[in-house]
Amino acid sequence: MINEQAFVLVVGGADTGRSPLLAALVRRALPAIEVRSAGVLSHEGEPADNEVGLALEQLGLQLGDHHARPLDPDEVRQADLLLAVDRGTARVLQAQADVAGRTVALSELAAMSDVVDPHRMPLGLWLAAARDFQAQLNVALPVVRKRLPTQRSETPDQPLTGVPSPHVIQPTGNTPAVAAAPERAESLTRINRLLETAQLLPEIVDWTRLRTDVGDRLRAIATASQSAADLTPAATLMIEGLLGQTTVMPSAERIAQLRTMLNRLGQPIDGPGLAQLGSEAINWRLS
Repeated sequence: MINEQAFVLVVGGADTGRSPLLAALVRRALPAIEVRSAGVLSHEGEPADNEVGLALEQLGLQLGDHHARPLDPDEVRQADLLLAVDRGTARVLQAQADVAGRTVALSELAAMSDVVDPHRMPLGLWLAAARDFQAQLNVALPVVRKRLPTQRSETPDQPLTGVPSPHVIQPTGNTPAVAAAPERAESLTRINRLLETAQLLPEIVDWTRLRTDVGDRLRAIATASQSAADLTPAATLMIEGLLGQTTVMPSAERIAQLRTMLNRLGQPIDGPGLAQLGSEAINWRLS
């Protein structure tokens, strides 16, 4: 324990990827617990992989100013539970320190396969790793709690029953053919990133919250319209109405079609453009 507070040390290899990712998830699930991360390898001071911070943003979490830390003997001694990112790391840790009975891989507790290290892989695989860690935590949390001393804080633990709607991810497709006007670019980038996450990992996306966020961005785009001849406000209302009628997560193909429609809002909309958008909206609703 640290300062009479139960202490979980999440242990990875270099402490630049999976361990800070898992530590953030454990910290949210167990807010009354002190949670830190460290690595069995010597990568002290290295920053976390960029994708770790981006993946955590999708989950409504912040990485902060994380730098890799090697195992600290005092922390190892004080930890009530040393939670390894995979079985191999757990074995290495057990060989390095006298931690019998306090070290276990999360995958072992959940009786699931290890989460593969997505180092230097695309963001989508980091999101998949976060999804897999979340699934393991959902199963293992009751066992984790039993392994910890009585919590002194009255703040209740937070079960991982869902993940907040994602925030940012770099779009990889269906971007506007013509660069969006500056006053619209930020909102369209945000919309594309939200919808791309829904295409890649629909199981972690709250569609209702995503629709609300997209609606807010659509209204921002409508407000940016400065010409009476620009029919963008009517176009945004059309698409917002379309989203309001879509209560179930669309397929990846339909989301791609929706992004194509939305990207037309990057530039002012004239009469023919509004008519074309209306036709696409009808076809999308009927598809």
